[in-house]
Amino acid sequence: PTVVPLPLALLILDYFPLQRRGNKLLLLAEKAPYVLISGASCFMTIQAQLGYANLTPVATFQITDRIAQAVYGLGFYLSKTLVPAGLLALYPLPEHLSLLAPSVIASAFFVFGMAALSFAGLGGRVALALWTYYVAMLMPVIGILQNGPQLVALRYSYLSCMGWSLVAGGAIIKAFSLWTQGQFRSLRSIVAVALGLWLVSMTALTQGQISMWENDKTLWQPVLTAYPRSLFANINMADALLNQHDYDAATPYVDKVVELSARKDDPRVLILQAGLLGGKGQLAQARVLLERTIPSYGGPEAYYLLGWI
Repeated sequence: PTVVPLPLALLILDYFPLQRRGNKLLLLAEKAPYVLISGASCFMTIQAQLGYANLTPVATFQITDRIAQAVYGLGFYLSKTLVPAGLLALYPLPEHLSLLAPSVIASAFFVFGMAALSFAGLGGRVALALWTYYVAMLMPVIGILQNGPQLVALRYSYLSCMGWSLVAGGAIIKAFSLWTQGQFRSLRSIVAVALGLWLVSMTALTQGQISMWENDKTLWQPVLTAYPRSLFANINMADALLNQHDYDAATPYVDKVVELSARKDDPRVLILQAGLLGGKGQLAQARVLLERTIPSYGGPEAYYLLGWI
């Protein structure tokens, strides 16, 4: 989906920083092949999501919910790029998200504040290009066509926030250039201390993220601490513990998956239950569950587990 806004991203580059002021029809015509690529990507992505029944219907997550999700996302991706703290593998999609939710209102104020600062500090042309690119790159994943169990996902910030990273890098280079020319002499110690504190804080945050990604259990535990009723997180934690043959520890997570699942015949639920039963030696019951699962699902993990049993 990130290919979809490519033609618009190229037009933004023409506007700034390239500042191409040639024939506008020619500039648009140059983007025609990319429009075709974008359209094909969009079509294939939607077809794939429909094939897996992965698109969240509007009846389940309404238009106002999606607008609130978009507002929240615009603030989330920028704030997590500026201060990458409290990062999780999953931020579950809630059943309902109000436009008046505190997190949505806070995100809206943050976006307006950053917009005001960027237009005042960078100038209209640069700020307009920066914000247009940011919003354009997020449009396919901001929630208008919601798919998957996530409200927001950290990976969506990689391309969308690239403009902000370039601005930050340019500001540092400019400040260093002025510094070497003898300006800011009175602020050198303050700047050096601030830079040192920033590096130390980023190092600490990075170390924390590395430890979180040590294994599946450490990855999903923080998600469950923040969102104990996340079906997806409980499925992954149960699966991680079953793979470690820690069947007693896996039992409450499998039970939680059964409780949270809307369909008791969901293949994911049946496979977890079968894995738990098989691990506890109840092979006949596990086989019955898997033989119920395979005709409708037939995923490789079901066959693998049946062979193991």
